[in-house]
Amino acid sequence: MKNYTILILFAIFFLTNCKKKEMVDYIPGTWGVFSYLEDGIDKSNDFALTYQAYKIIFDAKGTYEEFYRYQGVETSIQGTWTLENNNSNLILIDNNPSSLQKMRVYQVTDIITIDAMKLCISNKVYNYHKL
Repeated sequence: MKNYTILILFAIFFLTNCKKKEMVDYIPGTWGVFSYLEDGIDKSNDFALTYQAYKIIFDAKGTYEEFYRYQGVETSIQGTWTLENNNSNLILIDNNPSSLQKMRVYQVTDIITIDAMKLCISNKVYNYHKL
């Protein structure tokens, strides 16, 4: 009986101290755009041609770096990211002082999982997958 009590106490301790994964825990990593819709029309091929080799890397400390080739020019954008409004908005703030678009607010349209996230801004829907 004593062994069962110790086992039960250990199980209770383990389960109460086990941190549940939150959506924010799934974001760190390297992501690519799997599909892109504009006004409900699939424009994935256009996106891939315009933003060649696109990827975005999020770290757990709240910074990101985006990479792509636009008209043959290598582009890199660094900044900070946060998940806000009860996980409904992913906010990217660009650290580049000459950037015209300093902040992008994406609506999280589906639950972010370990390998997929769906984001929307204006009439554009981005389906990301982990690389």
